[in-house]
This record gives sequence, C-alpha cells and structure tokens, in this order.
Amino acid sequence: MNPMKPHPTPLAKTKKIRLAAYLASKSSAPSHALAFKKQYEEYVENHPEYDFVDFYWDEGEKRLDLSKRKEWARLLRDCEARKVDRIITASVAGFTRNNKDLLEAVHTLKEMGVEMYFEQEDLDTAKMDIGSMQEITEMLLKESGSKAMGMTQAY
Repeated sequence: MNPMKPHPTPLAKTKKIRLAAYLASKSSAPSHALAFKKQYEEYVENHPEYDFVDFYWDEGEKRLDLSKRKEWARLLRDCEARKVDRIITASVAGFTRNNKDLLEAVHTLKEMGVEMYFEQEDLDTAKMDIGSMQEITEMLLKESGSKAMGMTQAY
C-alpha cells in the first residue's frame, strides 16, 4: 500500500482531526483487516494532527451493496454524531464499484462536514466539489472496470 500523505485541510487549522479508517473487503480473513487497522493506527501515531476514532470493516459479499454494510452504517451514525471529521479508505474501487453509491456517500458526508480520502488515487473530497468528483469517479470506475474485463478475458 502507498504511504499516506498528510493533507492539510480547513479542519487541521482549528483542532485535531478525528480520523476513521474504512475497509470493504472480499476477504473475511481477520488478518487482512487487522493489518489494515494496524497500518492506520501507526500512521496516526506519527501524525499528531490526527486522533484515531475507530476502524470500520465490512467483509464478504455484503460489501457490494452499501445499504447492507453494517460497519458503513455505523460509521455514518458516528459521522452524524460528530465523532468523525475525516475518513480514509484504500481505493475508490475497493469502496464501491457503483458510481451512484459513491457520489451519494460523498454528498452525504460533505453535508455532515466529513471529508473522505481515497489513498490509492490520492483523491481528497476536501479539495473538490461534487461535479469534479463525479467526473473523476466515472473515470476511475471505468478504468477499474476495464482492468477487470481485461483480467476476465485473459483467462
């Protein structure tokens, strides 16, 4: 995984940023989730501008549908309760392959004042509006779909 870069945001100027890590994974192996969690806990230890809130992990096939993700729902409740300022996740494609779900999630979070950072793409919702987010996510999701199609055709 790429090292995470600290991203100064408007929140960073006033208080510690309450950071949550979110993972939606095909794997139900706890070792996968624990490695991801440990990575972000260590990152927060080395970046005093962050305060680690919690780690949220949805596993298996339920990860394909945002409405069935229990940990995502718990994370949204924590965002509504103002416990989270920023969410970090590995990638757009790992979060969802549905452009509508992605844009709705980002829009909902923005309305709550919560930023989301997609590490692999270095995509930060704090630095963009919904229109530019839509253009970028469409491009990224098409790219990830093309890669998946190429893999399918290769076998």
